[in-house]
Amino acid sequence: MAEHDLYHFEWATTDIEATRKFFEGLFDWEFTPWADNYMLFRTPSGLSGALALVDDLEPTVRPLLYFQVTELEPYMKKVKELGGDAVSDIQEAPELGKFAILSDPDGSFFGVFKPLEEGK
Repeated sequence: MAEHDLYHFEWATTDIEATRKFFEGLFDWEFTPWADNYMLFRTPSGLSGALALVDDLEPTVRPLLYFQVTELEPYMKKVKELGGDAVSDIQEAPELGKFAILSDPDGSFFGVFKPLEEGK
């Protein structure tokens, strides 16, 4: 996967089991539980997706798209220079990599994700 490609997306849901059943029936996706509030899946093309359990849906925040980058820090700085904002600090996704949530000048959220290097 190339830098700046869409890497992962999260679909917010208030009922993770009902949403899993819906998408399994609609698209024949296979889901893998990752945490109590998070369920991973891959689309047929290999794109990583997840169902994320939330208390309330916020249409301006979800779905949340993540773009692959090689380093996070430059994007944390550059987003502010371009009129956006860093919504979160850099966080770790255990065994997967690191990410941060950013926003564009209109306040729409998106993520940048740095996968772990293979073999590490």
